[in-house]
Amino acid sequence: MELSHIESDEDEVDVAQKVVKEKRLRGIIFLGGLFSHSEEKLKKLTVPFVFSTAGAIPENISRKQYSSISVDDRRESARMVEYLIGQGHTKIAILVAEALEESVGRLRLEGYCDALRAHGIGMNPELICQTEDGLGHFSMENGYLTTKKLLARGEPFTALYAVADALAIGALRALYEAGLRVPQDISLAGYDGIDMASYTVPSITTMRQPVEEMAKDTTRLLFDIISKKTKHQHITYGAELLIRESTAEILC
Repeated sequence: MELSHIESDEDEVDVAQKVVKEKRLRGIIFLGGLFSHSEEKLKKLTVPFVFSTAGAIPENISRKQYSSISVDDRRESARMVEYLIGQGHTKIAILVAEALEESVGRLRLEGYCDALRAHGIGMNPELICQTEDGLGHFSMENGYLTTKKLLARGEPFTALYAVADALAIGALRALYEAGLRVPQDISLAGYDGIDMASYTVPSITTMRQPVEEMAKDTTRLLFDIISKKTKHQHITYGAELLIRESTAEILC
């Protein structure tokens, strides 16, 4: 087994081609967050490959050329916002990480927009706050600084949805420093289901992804393809809404 880390400015397919040649690999698992790849480059890979991601799978190449294990981030993000709306929130701010056309962050933003539209709630650009560059898009530090930037805008909101739990943890600190109570003043929700989010005070409501199950199925699928037991498959998982202490219903 060979594990290769891909820098943000690198093309993971280029790296894969190099590793295949150097290590004589029999298969590849891509764990990247982008979902647009060069079909020409992918065709040059001489081994089977599986995209195992939190929702980002290639949209510009034939599904017969690869396998994928993923969560529908757009749909599950919409479910989180639907939950907040069901709690009476209509002024819902969002911390957007990596809101590029080809990213998981973009899918989660689109889910947020889908839920608002479905309930006839207008989108307020002042409540959509982009994370800072150069700090790690999904870091706690970025969540903290981006929330401070959001609060400085002065636009009122009753719920804050961070597109990653790490961002939500940073946001929790920023809200505390601003004298805002969670969930009494602001409901706070995250996404991913990382362990740390269950140990904060208050614990953070989130969408938990079945990462262990996905990892096992990704490995099994790749080995089955290598041994020619199966052809390419595309498996989509649902996420689990974990309602914790950081969200509450708006009381009239």
